[in-house]
Amino acid sequence: MIIDSHSHVFLPVEKHLEIMGNDGIDKTVLFPTIIHPEKTSDYSEYKEELRLLNKILRGEINPTDLRIRAISELKQITNDYPDKFVGFGSCPTGLDLEQTGKWINDYVIENSFKGIGELAFGEGQVNKAENIFKSISGNVRYPLWFHTFNPLTLNDIKELLVLAKKYPDVVVILGHGAGSYWLEIIEEIVNMKNVYFDISASFTIYSVKVSSELIPERVLFSVDMPYNSPAVMKKIVDESVKDQVVKELILANNIKRLLGI
Repeated sequence: MIIDSHSHVFLPVEKHLEIMGNDGIDKTVLFPTIIHPEKTSDYSEYKEELRLLNKILRGEINPTDLRIRAISELKQITNDYPDKFVGFGSCPTGLDLEQTGKWINDYVIENSFKGIGELAFGEGQVNKAENIFKSISGNVRYPLWFHTFNPLTLNDIKELLVLAKKYPDVVVILGHGAGSYWLEIIEEIVNMKNVYFDISASFTIYSVKVSSELIPERVLFSVDMPYNSPAVMKKIVDESVKDQVVKELILANNIKRLLGI
């Protein structure tokens, strides 16, 4: 079995299912998205989609209405294809504690999603995520999936790990494997049992190789569609991981255990 532990809603969904079937992906953990580069028809449209994406990732805009619409879109897909998709619901960072708890209840718990993400914020804004930690700590076991690629710095990611240490009952997934800071961060999390390492956006096989050797039970295979393809990510795992038991952990068993799927 192979489970893609992180991809975004890809439209039309029939095309996503076709790609999954062709590349041997049995199930996908699906995340909502406002951005749909797969629907663009030319460079100018694609550039505009990425411009909006970068503004969201830098924390410059927080389009609540569009976020709610994206969550509804995700819920419809997980309802229609329960054998193929499970969902993670997004949550804005920067809300006060009461607002955060209400959002998680209304848009994550009520939709029977399995976790919260993709959580993104700009450089120097990690503190905006603490109310999400507070809201689920001691209450519900929802992994938090954080975007840890650009524009975050090494210091930002280390500040996120401070929160992970402060709330050890909260599972943190470092989405995109901490980008170019992968080696420093893998060393930081070796003994942090509540922190998982997502391999999407890996630009070197060594980030997958090293993480599979040091923290094999906390490495998660993911594709990050529409920004990558299952075939590419499977090849990276095949080239990086030779131990079959570890490979099975990464490709499916770790996320199965974590989410109970």
